[in-house]
Amino acid sequence: MKRKAWTIGFLTITMAALGMEFYAGLDNSPNTVPWTELISSYIPQPITVSVLVLLATWLPVHFRHSYTNTSPKGAAMGKYRKFIIAVVSAAAVALTTALSDNVISKPEWIVIGVAVLGAVGVYAAPNKTTEPGTAGLDPVPADPIPPSQR
Repeated sequence: MKRKAWTIGFLTITMAALGMEFYAGLDNSPNTVPWTELISSYIPQPITVSVLVLLATWLPVHFRHSYTNTSPKGAAMGKYRKFIIAVVSAAAVALTTALSDNVISKPEWIVIGVAVLGAVGVYAAPNKTTEPGTAGLDPVPADPIPPSQR
């Protein structure tokens, strides 16, 4: 029941927020302000861009995993640990560079791009070691004497 209540509440809030944003974007009244205007007025551009890059990097991976997930409900985020750490560290590096002058220059865009590619590369790298005998050198050599015969 808790999961069902959470899902209904979460989807209701999400739909209300999206509906309000859509309405504010189409309404010509000065009293309705869309998020884009609020964000551009109060949050520095480098932070906004960094958050958007993180979101654009994370969402496709999250949906791909959700559509192919065979684990029990609620256990999906455990597989994201390495990716989340890579994205947060890459964003911190890119944000540190971009915030130095509050303007994102071409070289800073390159740093952001390299950071995102690095985070995606970390996610793509497998967590498992290779099977013995398949990659040339085994990560841990097998012990030829079983523990029961020592």
